[in-house]
Amino acid sequence: FRFRRDLYRAVFWGDDSEEEKEENAAKRPKLKLPSKWTPSESEIPSEITHRVSCFFDEMEKVHVKRTARPNLRPFELKLLKALKADHSTVIANADKGLGPVAVELHKYIADALQHLEDDTTYDIISSKEAASMTDQIVRDIDKWVEKYQPHTSSERKKGIRRPHAGALLEKEAAFI
Repeated sequence: FRFRRDLYRAVFWGDDSEEEKEENAAKRPKLKLPSKWTPSESEIPSEITHRVSCFFDEMEKVHVKRTARPNLRPFELKLLKALKADHSTVIANADKGLGPVAVELHKYIADALQHLEDDTTYDIISSKEAASMTDQIVRDIDKWVEKYQPHTSSERKKGIRRPHAGALLEKEAAFI
């Protein structure tokens, strides 16, 4: 539940006093990226978790889940099922957020390859160069984790995935 995650984050990052607020502001990283991270319940005061549980229990009593009626007409449902069953068509997002588009699979692949083979946008690098860059990324991640060690719980550290040199090759093999 987004409500629970937002509340737990507010409690987790909340400060008790102005003095602590100033002290933590200097230590807290400025990195702001979208995240689905939620503090574990062990990091939240039990009174808060109990109140949240009671709140959701009461909400479930008030809001009964019902099966929604489709807002599509029968011919639209039939058309949607046909599109889902047609594996020669890809439904993709249009550029600049103009909504979904249906593209024939062979055309979609050709366009993707044309884009990826554009040497003004991408450089083809050797496996050795890719491994070197990957190693640098791993070193940068390790340095960041070490710097923010006091603010990083072991549970959060488990969520940090380090890339490996073979990742690109594995993806290429899966694509081909």
